[in-house]
Amino acid sequence: MIETDNKLELLDVEKKLTIKEARKRSNQIDEQIRKESNAKEKISKLLLLGPGDSGKSTFNKQMRILYGEKFTEAEKEHYKKSIYENIIKTIQDIITGLENTGFIFEDEKLKECAKLIKEFVLNDSISPKIVNSIITLWKENSIKDFHKRDGSYSHTASIASYDQTLVEDPTINRMRDAIKLFDYVCNNKLLKKTAMILFLNKADLFEEKIKCIDIKKYFPEFGDRQQNLKTSKIFFRKEFECLNKAKGKNIYVHFTTNTDSKLMRFMITAVTDIVVKIQLSESGMTTTF
Repeated sequence: MIETDNKLELLDVEKKLTIKEARKRSNQIDEQIRKESNAKEKISKLLLLGPGDSGKSTFNKQMRILYGEKFTEAEKEHYKKSIYENIIKTIQDIITGLENTGFIFEDEKLKECAKLIKEFVLNDSISPKIVNSIITLWKENSIKDFHKRDGSYSHTASIASYDQTLVEDPTINRMRDAIKLFDYVCNNKLLKKTAMILFLNKADLFEEKIKCIDIKKYFPEFGDRQQNLKTSKIFFRKEFECLNKAKGKNIYVHFTTNTDSKLMRFMITAVTDIVVKIQLSESGMTTTF
């Protein structure tokens, strides 16, 4: 009988210990959840939107280069192939576009280079012969001139896309499509009170393009303005800003060049400052914008 009572007492103690440990573990889990919840509240989230080929992927890659983990060897190989594809497609498009204007390569060497490139199908790499052919053709002024003159053959978008059309619908201007998308997002009822940061990307390409491609041809509303960098930037900036229909909603505009890491770092710092000011304003604390 005594032995049985001892066993019961031992079981009761073990049960109490188990309950105590379970409660302790439960409290630890609750504390961890609370800490994670508090940490998440301190994280500012930005929703990055934009039309195709506007530079979203490049923006994300630059953010990772500046603040994230390094790219793995597998990722580098993947992006290497994408770069190869861009190079080949661009030069093939330029050759085809140039020939469609009636241009004929009179030099036999250039003619052979063009033929090799047009017939080339990319697998995993670009052969030295094709590389040399591209270099040779790129030295030809007619190739460079056509590349500058016809934006539809250069891989640009955002503010530099004012003379281009959508790949999926050649009747729609890329810049007008971007403006239409911004109008939809900016005035969406779910984002009515949300401040917005607008990146007018590829400003470096835009600066070069306005030297030779008339904005008025694609945007008649540009009127008789003088086509210089300052005036052109102001024009497109206002094309977006004027769409904001929400009273008190702020639109912060940045002209960006995603391929320049130094400029990106400076821009991200500026954006962070804006986000902090927005949070202070929303919390009821006074701040000057």
